[in-house]
Amino acid sequence: MRNLYKNFGLESILGMLLCFVSCGKYEQRGDKMYYSYWPNESGKVERIISEADLSSFKVLKGKVYAKDKNRVYYRGLVISDADVNTFKPLSDTYSVDYKHIFWEKHLLSTANPESFKILKDEYSLDSERVYYRKDTLKEANPATFRTIGDYYAKDANHVYSQGYLQTQVSDAASFELISSDGCGHKWARDKNFYYHYKSRIEADYATFTLIDKGKDGYAKDKNHVYYSYCLSKPIIVEGADPKTFKMVGKYKNIGQDKNGYYWSGEWTPKENLRNL
Repeated sequence: MRNLYKNFGLESILGMLLCFVSCGKYEQRGDKMYYSYWPNESGKVERIISEADLSSFKVLKGKVYAKDKNRVYYRGLVISDADVNTFKPLSDTYSVDYKHIFWEKHLLSTANPESFKILKDEYSLDSERVYYRKDTLKEANPATFRTIGDYYAKDANHVYSQGYLQTQVSDAASFELISSDGCGHKWARDKNFYYHYKSRIEADYATFTLIDKGKDGYAKDKNHVYYSYCLSKPIIVEGADPKTFKMVGKYKNIGQDKNGYYWSGEWTPKENLRNL
């Protein structure tokens, strides 16, 4: 068990989730214990922890975990297999006891505590397997597996995005993430192709380039201009001239070339852009 605790440092802290996980709180009101959190913009969710022993109830570091003399809790839900006496949070989502690894309240039944390590972006591994959250990545090789940013990871032969195997990737060794933004414009490439999220782009590789670093979904090669909305598959912008195409206006999804204006990947009359 000592070996396990040595494996967790700064990298595990960087792997913590966003506020919707960690901004909850435990609260006793009368003879009941509650856990409240805000999963999205729709409002607060509140759980009554009916199993809680109030006299021994203790909130643990990170505030998403708690325990009493009988049970361990994650966001108010019982972690049924956890040992109360040896339980320890490792991050906002991973935890351990003397013989188990957990992701949230789920037991990683095959994980080896002695060799287990948390990586960035919800990936983890031990000497035999790689995990994304609670799922085992069956094809992944832990000996060559590494994260490469924004929930992408790869080993010698495979590439993953948010735990999903990217089957269109032609060469994992040369695969790299080249641009990403909050909308989900995730542009990548290997030595043979360019990619937008899960889609391979059948473009001219030598002349393919991102317009405005790909932040607004536009790219081009010598033959075409391409547009994608967030995670959608890129489309060819009909009629667009790649030589003269550029981004204009205060809204970045507007483009212009010698033929006119384009709004969200489609040609549009200039008068439609009067208020944009």
